[in-house]
Amino acid sequence: MKKKDLSIHVSSSAIVRILVAVIVFLAIASTAAAFVRAYTGRTSAYGFVPKFDVNRENNIPTYFSSFLLLLSAGLLAIVTISKRKDRARYSTHWFILMLIFLFLSIDETASLHELLVKPVKSALHLSDIWLNAWVIAGVAFVVVFVIFYYRFFLHLPSRTKTHLVIAALFLVGGAIGVEFVGGAYVGIHGGWTFAYGIMTVIEESFEMIGVLFFIVAILDYIRLDKLDVVFSFK
Repeated sequence: MKKKDLSIHVSSSAIVRILVAVIVFLAIASTAAAFVRAYTGRTSAYGFVPKFDVNRENNIPTYFSSFLLLLSAGLLAIVTISKRKDRARYSTHWFILMLIFLFLSIDETASLHELLVKPVKSALHLSDIWLNAWVIAGVAFVVVFVIFYYRFFLHLPSRTKTHLVIAALFLVGGAIGVEFVGGAYVGIHGGWTFAYGIMTVIEESFEMIGVLFFIVAILDYIRLDKLDVVFSFK
């Protein structure tokens, strides 16, 4: 039997448009879930609230965020394989970055970072206002990450760097900045409110937007660097 070649062409712009549409939908649905929970007192509403409440785990926003991070790891794997094949500079940096995003994808559903809350609060003797005390460890990680990846960042194309800076601002601003503010708000007011619900929507939306800009950056880098990706199945 004659061997047939399978060629699949995917439009990166189409992927981005679809992801943007999903992010907008989830932001609206999550806001609606917070509104229903706050002003009707219903914590289920036929399953709508738990499915879209971003303050909970194992629901649609959580799985989509995990998918975005996993997609990022997959794109980074493609770049890593190409760089290692060519024995290119910074191939190890690409590999480590892939592992980081793979871990973040797992953490999004498993909430492993929350295991740091009690040890950090205990070690630093923090008050209850530090509901999300893990952000201290998060800031430390960001500092180490910036130091390690500074030269790597400088060698990238200017457009890639622009996308990555925007991605970092949204990611760090959401995952660390807004989450700390939200945790402090709950620590002061002693429980969930509609205002806190909106904070969590902003936080998760910022994180999704940040990862989306990261995906755009890597897709654009693959195009600019003219990486050839061939999948062979035997």
